[in-house]
Amino acid sequence: MSIFIHIVHIFEDAIAKYKDGASFMRGEEMTKFQESIIAYMGDEVVPRCSEKRNLICGLVQKRCPDFFTCSPSGITENNLKQIENFKIGQDQLNNRECSAASWTKDKIIKLVYISITQGILRYEYKVGLHAGGERADVPEKLEAEGVIFMAGVIGSVHTTSPEATQMIGIP
Repeated sequence: MSIFIHIVHIFEDAIAKYKDGASFMRGEEMTKFQESIIAYMGDEVVPRCSEKRNLICGLVQKRCPDFFTCSPSGITENNLKQIENFKIGQDQLNNRECSAASWTKDKIIKLVYISITQGILRYEYKVGLHAGGERADVPEKLEAEGVIFMAGVIGSVHTTSPEATQMIGIP
């Protein structure tokens, strides 16, 4: 989840360096934007979103069979959309379209939240299967992984609806 927060910071920092029509320090902003792409996808020239990587792309890819989100190419629909959004964001920065780049950043963040939510659902399912109704029998590692995913979205859930936060068991 810290990679996700780091990516958001990089996007916002690159966009904040200039305003629409302002002088553009191309090298610095593009380097930051490319850094965010690498943090999401890895350093591969052709993104394969390997499940073995500890990057968001790989985590999204890992959920592909669980949620039937694989494209015919084998890459999740979510990752395909992210690749397109990264290209759009890069073009927007090249064209000094700060407001549009900010909107694209928000689209990228929303797609990551979908993936994190899938992780929460998957681990809750696994905990339920393992426990058979008895939470005391659930391995700590399994619960901890679910809690990490939950930590990635709980702030957003609370901002939207404090009542929903209480419904899912977070005071």
